[in-house]
Amino acid sequence: LELSRAASLGGTGLSLHLCLLPLPEDKLCSLLHSRCSDYPELPASELFTGLLHNRLGRTLVRAAGIGAEVSLSSLNERDLSRAASVCLDFTLPVRGVEGFTAAQVTVGGIERSQFDPHTLESRLVPGLFICGELLDVDGPCGGYNLQWAWSSGYLAGKLGLDPAPDVGHEADKLSQEISSPAFCAPPLVFSDSRSGRKGKQT
Repeated sequence: LELSRAASLGGTGLSLHLCLLPLPEDKLCSLLHSRCSDYPELPASELFTGLLHNRLGRTLVRAAGIGAEVSLSSLNERDLSRAASVCLDFTLPVRGVEGFTAAQVTVGGIERSQFDPHTLESRLVPGLFICGELLDVDGPCGGYNLQWAWSSGYLAGKLGLDPAPDVGHEADKLSQEISSPAFCAPPLVFSDSRSGRKGKQT
């Protein structure tokens, strides 16, 4: 989910690079060579068996240009080097994201600068309170977006339903309620979709 945000904003021509085994290339080559020596009769499709999920291992063997049915004993140093390289830098093209229907969080919305961060009241239309994903706020995975929805909805709803004469004082009181252990998770950490700046909203 974190990567999908970058993919949605990064433009075209992106690729994803995966290191599937955190080993130096020479050590991985040595490990693969030992497997070939220990199990020479096995087909090459089993080269990564026990190291990676079987289907993923077979995918790497194909990506390295190695025939699945040849025996491990027939693989040479060049074959093993290609297999190790693919394993350490498995590259996939990024074709896009699944779209709004599959999204858990949306990016973008009304600019936050147009709203008072203490009350969520519009600076342009007094008496208008906005909350949740209508504003340009999105956070990382881990419950932060849900917390933003609950906290901002509570604050905007309370102040929008019954605006107090001293809105600032009322907002401070509500903020203390929202920040209580019984009400909330850790503060939301959000990033500005235009600048990448980080901030906090309680």
